Amino acid sequence: MLPLIKAYLHWKTKPATVKKALFARDFPEAPPRPGKERIKVASAQLELIKARNLGEYVDWLYYPLFEAQKRGAQLFLFPEYVTLPLLGLLPAVGEQDGGDLDPGEIFRFVSPFFTRVYKQVFSELARKAGIYIAGGSMLTVEDGNLFNQAHLYNPEGETLLKQKKMNLVPLESKWGVQPGSDLNVVEISGGWRLAMPVCMDATYFEVFRLAGASGADLVLVPIADINPDYSEHMALRGIWARVQEEPVYGIKSALVGDFFGFKFTGKAGIYAPGEITPDGEGVISEGKIPHQGDLVFAELSRSSLEEIKSKSISFPGNSYYNYLEKTYDNLTE
Repeated sequence: MLPLIKAYLHWKTKPATVKKALFARDFPEAPPRPGKERIKVASAQLELIKARNLGEYVDWLYYPLFEAQKRGAQLFLFPEYVTLPLLGLLPAVGEQDGGDLDPGEIFRFVSPFFTRVYKQVFSELARKAGIYIAGGSMLTVEDGNLFNQAHLYNPEGETLLKQKKMNLVPLESKWGVQPGSDLNVVEISGGWRLAMPVCMDATYFEVFRLAGASGADLVLVPIADINPDYSEHMALRGIWARVQEEPVYGIKSALVGDFFGFKFTGKAGIYAPGEITPDGEGVISEGKIPHQGDLVFAELSRSSLEEIKSKSISFPGNSYYNYLEKTYDNLTE
């Protein structure tokens, strides 16, 4: 049976089929690249679907991206686990909740097909839209290991950054996902530098401290929280708190909705140190309802951020030497 399903998935996800699904998805004229002073960013709060074909999957990604690009967004962020809707392509998955199946084995099985779709779709969407696209994350197999990995594409459709999730939730560990070990930072147009840790990574101050030490201005965080009871207080442990500690802009995307017995909730948002925002609360833009689709948008200023950075304590500071001496030593050599 498995060879037949593999052949079916190979046929359903072949490059020609993906190309056909993308063919009619056009965009307005591309906005200019980010400048040294300002960058326009947008982030998606996407409500899950079960895609019966690649056309439905591409539309799910295309429409929020189209709206953001039309408004002048130069950088767009999709959520964690952005390939989940592709499970709807599996012949038997649409009629059961999958509760008796091992998710880790399923993700390993579908990884070659879903990874191929992910890379082709996001590369082409970035090229067509003419903007930077952070494609959220997917479960993918590398060297026999299962990772939760995010990608960033430039307006030419080229991969600029790959980031493996470093801090896993217990469910991912149960599935056999392996943690990454490096935080990557890349520079885009206008000299903006960005990092893209994934979901749970934003729970730990060290991750943002390392991003700031590497010169990051923007930290992108795609999330997919399995939590039926969304809590504002629990959400505060993540990206909002981190940008109050480390002077960077934070951009969060979120996957929401019910999917095969799991309930995802969360809010997309764009955050800054409180001193930058008019009300002092550190929120520039945020989704309204944590279980429905939404889109957030903002124009960010480098000079405002640089002013805050100039007031912050220089890295790493004696407290960091005392706390994690070996972790930070290599950054000060």
